[in-house]
Order: sequence, then structure tokens, then C-alpha cells
Amino acid sequence: MLHLRDMKKAFSLCLLSASLLSCSQKASLKTGSADGPPRDPPQTEITVSKNDLAGGLKSLKGKKVTAFVIFNLPDGYLIRAKAKINPPDFAIREVLDLQNERINWFNEALVVNCDDCPEVEANPPLQVLRENDLLRLIDRVSLNQDPTAADWQVLRKEAPAANFLWLIFASEDYEQKRDSNEKKDHVVARSESEVRLRSFFYDPAARKVRHAAQVRGWDFNETSYPLRKTDWNVPAGGGFDSLQFDSIYSYPVVPDIPPITRKAFLRLTEALNP
Repeated sequence: MLHLRDMKKAFSLCLLSASLLSCSQKASLKTGSADGPPRDPPQTEITVSKNDLAGGLKSLKGKKVTAFVIFNLPDGYLIRAKAKINPPDFAIREVLDLQNERINWFNEALVVNCDDCPEVEANPPLQVLRENDLLRLIDRVSLNQDPTAADWQVLRKEAPAANFLWLIFASEDYEQKRDSNEKKDHVVARSESEVRLRSFFYDPAARKVRHAAQVRGWDFNETSYPLRKTDWNVPAGGGFDSLQFDSIYSYPVVPDIPPITRKAFLRLTEALNP
């Protein structure tokens, strides 16, 4: 997977250019020249760890729900880097554009799976949360932490009229691997993208989470190459991931993140309103 230190290195390089977001996308989505055969749509799996919503969201019709959809990357780096970017508001505009796009996908999923649900209001978190509060929540996403009582108090202050708060922590990642097949006569190159959503549906009156779930969405491309005789002695288990093989056993293109994110939102809203 793409480690935090690699993302920091990529973003440091991007700060030297005029377009931080464009560079960040190129750095995080390294692609190869070889494409595999047509693949199935993105796949998803969901784990529901808590469900005290008998009847799903439709049972709350007439209530008001405020949702906060928070991605850790690249939002956190862009916000923290804004002072180093010219013009100064470039990073903020880029974050808002990203967040608006994700909110649109989230609302689409609600329309598909929740036409009989209560009113759900979702806005770009950078518009409704103080910057320090948002960065603290972004750090929770990166550290895979659950929201705390203090976090719920902050969200409650920003949505005092809401009957319920819906917090979604989201992260995305990618992985590229090369290894020999079982017969040791081919090298299989694989590129996989992944999105994880961690959902917490909170009842402020009861001061407890009523529904909690995690969705993993992913998509991948694979390409197989005949193993060259000169590479027969390369050790299995990662030996082919060396840069020296990039031009010989090229990685397939990394799947796009947006279709995976949209599919993950669909799976999540379906789980909350079965």
C-alpha cells in the first residue's frame, strides 16, 4: 500500500510546481503501459458492527440528519500546505472542489437507496467545520481511530438542529505488485485501488452510536507476461517489484478511484436502509 512517508515525499515534490493537485494525482496513481483484459465493476464488502436502527433510515422519516463526509487525503496535505502555495487560496479551492464532488456522489447514493428516508443534509466539511477541527478529524481517519465524545460535541455545535449526526471517515489507497505465477513460467503484474468508508450514525439525545459499519471497495487490473529465461533465478515474493522490471513487466493501469467511491457509498446507504 502507499505509505504516509511516500505521500509526504510526493507532496513535497508537488509543492515545487504550480499545480499541487495535478501533481498529487500523478504521484499517487503511477500507471504502466500494459492493460489487462476487461474487468468487472468495482467490488465492495461491508461489515456492520452495530445496528440499533430497527427499520433502517426510513424509520426516522420526519427527522433531520446532518452528515459529515471526511476524506484524509489529499485534503489534509492541501489544507496544511496552503501557506506555501501561490495564490494562497488555491489549495482551499481544490479541497472544496474535491469535497463537493464526493458530496454529490453521496447524495446520488441516497437518492438510489433512500428515497423514503429522512432529510439528510451534507455539505463540504471545509465549509461547515473550523479548520483545526477538520484537521483533527482527518488525523483520526489516517490513524484509523474512532470519533471521541469531544468530536461529537464539536459536530453537534455545528449542527444544533439535527436529530442525528452521520459521520463518515474515508480513505483511499493503491497497491502495485509483481510476482511469478504458480508454474513459475509467467510474471503477473497487478494494480489495485481501494476505498474504505467507516460510518458512524450518532444519536445526540442518547449520546450513542446507533449504527456503525465499514465498507471496503476495490478494483484491480492484472497483466501476465512470459517469464524471461534470464529472470528464472529472481526470488519470488516481491523480487519482481524492483524498478529494473518496470519496462519489462509493466504494471497495468491503476483503476480510477471515483467509481469505487461511488460504489462504496451505494453499499453503505443500502446497508442503512435495507
